[in-house]
Amino acid sequence: MANAEHLALLKQGVDVWNHWRGTYPAYVDLSDADLQGIQLQRANLSQTDFSNANLSQANLSRADLGRVILSDANLTDANLSEVYLGEAYVSNANLRGANLSEAVLREAIFSEACLVGCNLGHTDLRQSNFQRANLSDANLSAADLRYADFSAANLATAHLRWANLSHANLNQANLQAANLSGANLAFVTLVQALCRATIFNLSELEQADFSQADLSEASLVGANLLNATFTGVDLRQIDLRGATQVPMKLTVNTSV
Repeated sequence: MANAEHLALLKQGVDVWNHWRGTYPAYVDLSDADLQGIQLQRANLSQTDFSNANLSQANLSRADLGRVILSDANLTDANLSEVYLGEAYVSNANLRGANLSEAVLREAIFSEACLVGCNLGHTDLRQSNFQRANLSDANLSAADLRYADFSAANLATAHLRWANLSHANLNQANLQAANLSGANLAFVTLVQALCRATIFNLSELEQADFSQADLSEASLVGANLLNATFTGVDLRQIDLRGATQVPMKLTVNTSV
């Protein structure tokens, strides 16, 4: 339950709130608060508990949300552009349709969160956790996703053009019909991933591990496959035209 004093101060506006936080920077409790549509641009909201809060359609652009708790919060259609969300806990939150473009989300935890149709373009998501999260149709173009964990996440039809996924974990992820053209996937693991009709054109896939992945109808045109692993993959329906450093020995699963 939200602290009544904290909630009253917040509703007096960002200037009053930031002045108060400058004097009392300790933990803030706004859990379960109804803040739908609130205007909190550039607010200092670091280390605030927003668990179960309603922040749908809120404007939090350029706010400091470092180390906040947003578990089970409603952030549908919220404006989170250019926010700082480093080390935030956002598990099970609903961010459907939210705008997080150019945000810093390093080491944030989004496990099992709903990010369907989110705009995450040009974000810093290094070492973030998206285990079992739903990012279908999300825009992650040109995002920095190095060392991020997307294991068992749903990225179907997601837009990842020119994203940096070097060393990311995509084991058992659903990437069906996603677009990763020009992406950096060096040293990425895609073990048992669903990559049906996925586009990897011109991508950097050096030492990528596709073991037991489903790559039927995938396109790897012009991709760099130096030392990539395809153990147990059916290669018969993959478009490898112009791909470089294609492994000479590939273990092909012909049991289909």
